[in-house]
Amino acid sequence: MPRAYHRRERLLAPDPVPDPLVTQEPPGLSLDQRERTPWVPGQERPEPPLDLPADEKAIWRTVVDSMPPNWFGGQTEGVLRRYCFHLALADRISVEIRKFRVKPTMTLNDVKIFERLLAACDRETTRVSSLAVKLRITPQSSKHPFSAEASVRKMAKVRPWEDA
Repeated sequence: MPRAYHRRERLLAPDPVPDPLVTQEPPGLSLDQRERTPWVPGQERPEPPLDLPADEKAIWRTVVDSMPPNWFGGQTEGVLRRYCFHLALADRISVEIRKFRVKPTMTLNDVKIFERLLAACDRETTRVSSLAVKLRITPQSSKHPFSAEASVRKMAKVRPWEDA
């Protein structure tokens, strides 16, 4: 039987044994099981979803509170959720990396683990920065270059509370 025909038949006929990669729910709660805070149009700042862990909720609140009211709408919940996840994961990986920095000597196995942690941290940092740009929460992505330059130019050179 030709390979293309076999694929077509497999797509049309149900599999006798379910494929765990296709039919398995993602870890955590499914979309219908999630308790969500409703997104009300005109709502100033959205609350974090109830199913987020505490560290991700803290990141959510920090990000949402640092931006203008109505910056985030219902359409950005998924991206903001991923941003909080990846930032919390990057923080956890950083803690593990710091544990290795304390060791005076490292075995070959320690070096391999350390390199894997550094690679994972680099991947998470890339994802976090990409999502931050998509959410327009970085200074570069939320300001026009001319207005950013003007605000730097107009900034006080000497702070009143510092002695000159």
